Amino acid sequence: MPSKYQYTHFHTPLSIQEGILEFADDPRALDDLYIEQRTRRRLPGEVVLAMGQALRDQGFTVVPACDNHDEKGLCLGHPVPMDVPATTGEPGDYLQAYANYVIDAVHDFEKAYLSLQRLEAADLDALSISAARARYKEATAALAMDFDTFAARQQVAQDLDAAMRLPVKDTSAAA
Repeated sequence: MPSKYQYTHFHTPLSIQEGILEFADDPRALDDLYIEQRTRRRLPGEVVLAMGQALRDQGFTVVPACDNHDEKGLCLGHPVPMDVPATTGEPGDYLQAYANYVIDAVHDFEKAYLSLQRLEAADLDALSISAARARYKEATAALAMDFDTFAARQQVAQDLDAAMRLPVKDTSAAA
């Protein structure tokens, strides 16, 4: 079942001010925040703090998460290929369905998050904001569903669907 959306993946960056420089008085809080790719060595807080200061001095507001970023460090996006090869068999079907589910869950989460932000910024009535928060909570939970839970729910849904098609004996006339 192909997804109904065309997607672009964006890396989530870390704010230099709130995520790094905020801890200038306590560099230990930044220990192990980053791993040096070449050596796989965890970086100490002092190194992370120095990196944050150097990036800020270069004009970045966030730590770039990839090579495809703007002058502030924000990811410019990466297209997600929609031509994933078909898989066969039940496990493959579940895996393909789960991939589509995750893509749709990300889209729903983004919509719910942006909607909640707009409503909170507009300072609308509490009922509207409460409904948006509930939708955001649902979208967050949907996004967090792991493959095993998804596959189990798919199996239960298929079992229920099959059970609904079983013939039912009418016992009311016998009474």
